[in-house]
Order: sequence, then C-alpha cells, then structure tokens
Amino acid sequence: MYRRCSCASLAALGAAGALLFLLSSCPWDTTGTDWSDYTGVNLLGGQTFGGENLVTGQPWFPMPGLTEATGGTVDFLRWERLPDPGDPGGVDPPPDFPGEAVYRLEIPNLFRNGDFEDDSLPGLPGGNWWSATTAPEANPSLEEGPNRIDLDPIGGERSLGLDFAGAAARYAANLEEALTDGFPQDVPQGEAVSYAFHLDYRLKNDQFRLELNNNVDTDDHLQKWLLQPQTPGDNLIYSFPGTSLTEDDGKLPARPENPNTLNRIEGTPLFFSFNSVTTSLDQDQIQGVFDNIRFVREQPHYLVLAVPYVQEGRPDLTGGGTYRFRLHVRNDPTVNDPEEGRNRFPARFISAGIVQAGSAEILPAGTATRKVLPVNDAAGWQRLEWTFSGVKVPFPAPPGETAFFLVVEPGDSGDPRYLDAGSVLVAAPELFWSPK
Repeated sequence: MYRRCSCASLAALGAAGALLFLLSSCPWDTTGTDWSDYTGVNLLGGQTFGGENLVTGQPWFPMPGLTEATGGTVDFLRWERLPDPGDPGGVDPPPDFPGEAVYRLEIPNLFRNGDFEDDSLPGLPGGNWWSATTAPEANPSLEEGPNRIDLDPIGGERSLGLDFAGAAARYAANLEEALTDGFPQDVPQGEAVSYAFHLDYRLKNDQFRLELNNNVDTDDHLQKWLLQPQTPGDNLIYSFPGTSLTEDDGKLPARPENPNTLNRIEGTPLFFSFNSVTTSLDQDQIQGVFDNIRFVREQPHYLVLAVPYVQEGRPDLTGGGTYRFRLHVRNDPTVNDPEEGRNRFPARFISAGIVQAGSAEILPAGTATRKVLPVNDAAGWQRLEWTFSGVKVPFPAPPGETAFFLVVEPGDSGDPRYLDAGSVLVAAPELFWSPK
C-alpha cells in the first residue's frame, strides 16, 4: 500500500488566472522517513505519450486555443503521432523503450513559404503577398543571369536574392496575406497580438534595414530593425536576432543584438519591408540574400499533462524534495525532405516545467526551463533531463485531482529570442521524485 499523508493543507490561493502557491505542513524532511517506494518509480505511470484518458482522449494535449480544434485560428502547435516503425514515415523509438509511441511536436511557421522552396516568390506565380518598389525583379534561385549577385544561397535550392540600386528600393510582404493567421489586430480577449520572428541572411554591405511600414514613400514605419554582419561581404550566414543560436550550427550571431518582436495593434502598418521607405542608409547599392523567415505568435506553446495527486499503481505525489523530468528527443527527419519538409524547420531548443495554475487554459508564459537541443542526428535519440526543486503539492487531495501541470514546449515562450518555429520528435516521458 502506498503512503498517503493526512497532514492539514495550508493553501494560499491567488485570484482566477493567477498561479496557485500551495504549501504543506507535512514534515517531509523528518529524519528516518523511508522513501524507498519512490526509488526508480516513474510517477507518470500510464500517462505516456498516446495513452488514453477518459476526459481528454489522451493525457498529453496542446494547451487549449493552440489548435483549430480548440479555438485557434490556425494550428499554432502540432502534436501528431508518427506511424509505427516499418511503415512509411515511422521512426524507431529509443532503444530502451521498445514499442513506445513516437510523436512530432512542432511550432509551425506562420510565414508562408519562409524557406522560399515553393514557387510563391516575388516575381513568380503565387507570390501575390510580395510587392517590389523601384527595385528589379528578385532572383529567388540565385541562378546565373542578369540578376545574379555575388553571394551564395543560404539553404535548399532557393533563397531570396535582392539587389537594390537606390536607398528607397525595397521588397515588402503584406502580413495579412503572408501570415497564415491573417495578422489579426487583436485576439478574442481584446489583447494586442505580438510575434517573434527570425531569419537568416548574407550581406554584401555593412548593414541592412527591415521595417514594418505602409510600403509608401513616407517615413511611416512603426518598427524597424537593423541587420549588421560582423564583416561585410564575408559570405557567411548570419542569423537575426543574433543571440538565439547554438554555437555549432554553422551560423554566426549578428551584431548588435536586436529585439525580434513585432506587435500588431490598431492602425499598425501591414508590410514587412526589406529595406527602408526612406533614404536612411548611406549606400548606393545594397545586396543581400535572405532565407528561412519564421514568424510565431508570442505566447505559450505548451504541450500539457495534468498530473493527479493520486493515481493507481504509483506512490502519491508529494511536496518538497526534487522532481526529475526526463524526455527522449531527436531531430525530425522530415525537415530536409523536399515534400514533407517544406517550410518546416528543426527545433533548436526545448523547454519543460512544472506549473501550478487554476486550469490548463491559463498557464502563464515563461514557466518552463529551457534546454538546448542537439543540432544533428549523429547520436540519434538523446535523453534530456530537467530538475525541479521545492515543488509544492496540496494535501490531502481526492483521487483524480490535479496536483500540477507538466508542460513541454519547443523553444521558450518566456524569451522571444528562443521562441521559434521548429519541429522535434519526442518519446518516453518519465517523472521521478527524491526527498533531496
């Protein structure tokens, strides 16, 4: 029989929507207490990926509002089971977990054709959300020809090569058409909508400007960002915002650090503009190559598990001590696939956290701890581990009552530099507890 505490519960409950800070008077650090029934026991029990739940259909679920099925305008988070190993698209689970379900966890890119591999490009059929102003036709594939510039593509078969003769020349994307969510002015709650965005680039010049403007020849920009490579014309790949990349992925951070958020409020200009509407930069000729434009909503993108205080087959949850959450991860092999991988990017970071909140609908951003993902598949599956100390659990609690939420997130919603589009495969979640 598993131990249950009968100590009185001391709970300080916040207002609706606030975190619940729950304390217990139970003396968990009492000398001589035997905690051996927790040793090596996975407290998630049957709550593995794909396990059924009578309430939600499966115990792990995207936070409400992140999918079209739960009220989202689009799927801001994808959570899908891969086919069984041996079937097309199937991936073997981690070696120590035969038969375990493998899932794809992905924050999709909201910017259409951000990898420029489809034909919907400036100067090509279907690229009707782009417009050019006093600029030559873009050279998406960078092939030899009259528009060939002296910089190499960034990835795949196509990048966006731009050659501007004149400071006010520009290319601009209408975000109401370029973003799959329609770039709305506000969400149902009446709040402003914010985005985090990233892109990769090469520059022939020492700087280049991005703007959110009305795409007319007046200085009406609402926001602007300056791209500056370490060495102009070095043909190296840089990333904006410049501090969000691991050191070994072949890209260099730009300078200086730039905020990578874009806000949509009433009256916001609609155009994400490559180059300025004004003659701000003292340059006669501007050459650049751009690729992998990614936009995501600046909001939590949580995969959620409601962990009950009492569950058959394992010890009851307890407060204090240390919880260790383990998760197996590997890169998504479809990222570089010419069909399935269109506009799909590898997740570079993953976060996990233990959160106490009134419901899954009001989980706050930035409550998870970030981990850096491997950037290649050389090692196949890798096990990541997060450690959480001082978790407070209510006592006593009836069977089935949620003690806390366990959340997993590609990226980190608490920091826009680490909030990015990306896909990762996950399997075999485990949760352990120890008194120290």
